[in-house]
Amino acid sequence: MRCAAKTKAGGRCQSPAVRGQRRCLMHQPGRAAELGARGGRRRTVFDPSQLTELGMPTTAQELARFVATTMIEVRSAKLETNIANCLGQLGSVFLRAIEQGDLEKRIEALEKAHDELRKLSQPH
Repeated sequence: MRCAAKTKAGGRCQSPAVRGQRRCLMHQPGRAAELGARGGRRRTVFDPSQLTELGMPTTAQELARFVATTMIEVRSAKLETNIANCLGQLGSVFLRAIEQGDLEKRIEALEKAHDELRKLSQPH
């Protein structure tokens, strides 16, 4: 049997009713409020002062340490997953920027060495 409750859109809820009752688990009286309160309590646990203080990473190794620390903080519930996801995305962009900067330095050094060799090989 389907739940007898109506959705916000006015249609009938598509979830199965709890055995022996007319409504699904979510539409039991007070159930939505209870779950909302539970979610609110979970969010109040987050305290930024509990996070490990880290300086801004400037190398790939420092970024790897930052990511590892963030993973530990997520697993110990010191950091919310949505914040960790954001940090992961930013870390990925940052790593590409570090790699790009390293490539630019290497190309610049090669071009300088090439120019010096060309100057030496030219007749005076």
